[in-house]
Amino acid sequence: MAGEVPFDYGEVKGAPQATIETMQQIIAAALAPTDTLTKDHQVAAQASQKLLTAQLELAQQRGEIEQAREGNRTRPSVA
Repeated sequence: MAGEVPFDYGEVKGAPQATIETMQQIIAAALAPTDTLTKDHQVAAQASQKLLTAQLELAQQRGEIEQAREGNRTRPSVA
């Protein structure tokens, strides 16, 4: 069954994990048909770019959290 399904592939601002999950769903849906069209591949490619951006953002956030944890471990406690 051929048809067009509108996708909302806007990022979830401030929530890279939610963006990652959304983009993974979009990619899976775009590539699900056995007879994918050029448009399907374009949608998957756009979602893949946003997925990578969100993964980088998430990694950066985790790195900042880890740095903060390390900073708290190395500071002497003031009593």
